[in-house]
Amino acid sequence: MHPPRFVDRQIHQRVIDRDAGAVDADHRSVRVDACAQLRDNPIVDLDPANEILSAAERGLVVPSVDTNLTATSGQSGTSITVPIGSSVVDAATLTGAVVIALGHHAIGMLGNDEALLAEVRDAGERAGERCWTMPLWDDYRELLKSDVADVKNSGGRAAGVIAGAWFLREFVDGFPWVHLDIAGTAYLEGEGASHAKGPTAVGVRLFTEFLLKRAGA
Repeated sequence: MHPPRFVDRQIHQRVIDRDAGAVDADHRSVRVDACAQLRDNPIVDLDPANEILSAAERGLVVPSVDTNLTATSGQSGTSITVPIGSSVVDAATLTGAVVIALGHHAIGMLGNDEALLAEVRDAGERAGERCWTMPLWDDYRELLKSDVADVKNSGGRAAGVIAGAWFLREFVDGFPWVHLDIAGTAYLEGEGASHAKGPTAVGVRLFTEFLLKRAGA
């Protein structure tokens, strides 16, 4: 098993390489703007007495964050975000909890717009990168309540996939959004039904199918 950061770097490189040419290879006129959020996870003392408060920078209005578990952001922050018109779809190796819930065969999918969720799910079926929709009910927001900030970034062991997605939702306002938790499908120890062993670049085919369908191709 490779160290998580090594795996994350491989995943990012494959996704960026393949996403850049996937649609162009089909000779279709589709513009793709993809963003890779890259950050490192500093080691912190997990003692509650040493919790960190993260403040917004550059004047952005975002919730204050009670950071008590850096792994919540996914080892080295592996995530790809694709803005599509007025919608956003992100794919991230966010939680180990998705591996417990779905193993290595399905992508955990959550979002705030039923039509966009259905569109992404259908694209995944066509691409052979199946998604399983999980609830993002308001009840789960309680997991992220903090005594010292607007929100904390870890809800504990219960409903880890949903708590992670709810944390992202705190920064989503006024547009349809879908989150894909690919922690269980981004890297395979053996051959999969539609992916080779190692980093899978999962999401590239899904995004390609999604974009081509939107473009009427």
